[in-house]
Amino acid sequence: EKGEKGKVSESAINSKKPDADYCKGWKEGYIKAFFKATGEKISPSDVPNCVAQQDCEGYKCGYAAGARNAERRIK
Repeated sequence: EKGEKGKVSESAINSKKPDADYCKGWKEGYIKAFFKATGEKISPSDVPNCVAQQDCEGYKCGYAAGARNAERRIK
């Protein structure tokens, strides 16, 4: 059991790379938020690379993080 706990915390420290679902959500959230704020459509290639948030993975979390990132860049 002790070995497993060590593994979990180690992987949490090393998991700086966001997962694919997170990045998909990030991209879509960024594009939607950018459009909502500016009325401009941007292409997926204009979206900055997804940045992992601590304790955040999956599509929904990526979507929210991408939207927040877009809003911060626009202001």
